Amino acid sequence: MPRPAPMLVLFALVLAASRAIPLRAQDDEKTILESYRAAAVEDGDVAAGRRVFQSKEAACTKCHTISGKQQLAGPSLAVIDDKYTRDQLIKSVLEPSAGIHPDYATQIVITNDGKSHTGVLRRQTDREILLFDAEGMLLKIPLEKIDQQKRSPISLMPTDLYKTVKVDQFVYLIECLATLRQNTGKAYPGMPAEIAEIAKPVSVVPLHSEWMRFDHPVWIIAKPGTTDTYLVVEQQTRKIYQLTKGSERDRKELFADISHEAITVFSSAQGRTAQRESFIPSELVSYFFVSWFSSMPGRREECGCRWIRA
Repeated sequence: MPRPAPMLVLFALVLAASRAIPLRAQDDEKTILESYRAAAVEDGDVAAGRRVFQSKEAACTKCHTISGKQQLAGPSLAVIDDKYTRDQLIKSVLEPSAGIHPDYATQIVITNDGKSHTGVLRRQTDREILLFDAEGMLLKIPLEKIDQQKRSPISLMPTDLYKTVKVDQFVYLIECLATLRQNTGKAYPGMPAEIAEIAKPVSVVPLHSEWMRFDHPVWIIAKPGTTDTYLVVEQQTRKIYQLTKGSERDRKELFADISHEAITVFSSAQGRTAQRESFIPSELVSYFFVSWFSSMPGRREECGCRWIRA
């Protein structure tokens, strides 16, 4: 049996080594993340954590704030501990792409000249789109110059924080985040210091008939100036329907179509056909209702939420 040529053997060895390096790197990264995750379960120094948050190495302040109402690429963390457990905080920092809120999804915009711009949607008008990039800078891109726009499954937040932040610094950072919660007492005007327990428990009942359905409803409000009439926002269709309660039968009719203002992207995976994904930025829905309410002077109604069927 002939022996393989020396160069062929060398090539095979190099090829095998090149394939092993990425796997080894993935294993090393997994081990590092596990060590960070295990360490952060313990208590840390809050003051030191605040310094880490504000440090250049962590770069948290580029996209987040822990006080004030400044709008950045990422959500405010002022009351983050009221929303997440400690384990969830750890995962959110170490694995930011594991769960991304639609309002902070990364947008990839490719202009007619072939340049790619990545950021979080700040606002879209009839003339331009505004994105916050990873450095916290606001990008303004005219709609007429956009060739493609799609949503990325990867968060704008870096996934390799461990490369710039040491284990003890990460522990301090998580401890700082774990103290950020809503103040009690008189910190918020109009909020009572104590809320008395009601005598009769609240019950949750369907708002409309069994036969009626809404496509991914995300918001419902009582329509001002009316009785037993509500407005329901559908996320998938990007339409707002008016739901009118009747003595014999409920009625559903189109109230507004804002699909032309929503963001539509096409995503595909290897071996799968492209899928259309659409979503309505929450600020767009808020703007729509504020504008509509403003055109109705003298009508100030309480809005209530009910259970609706999807």
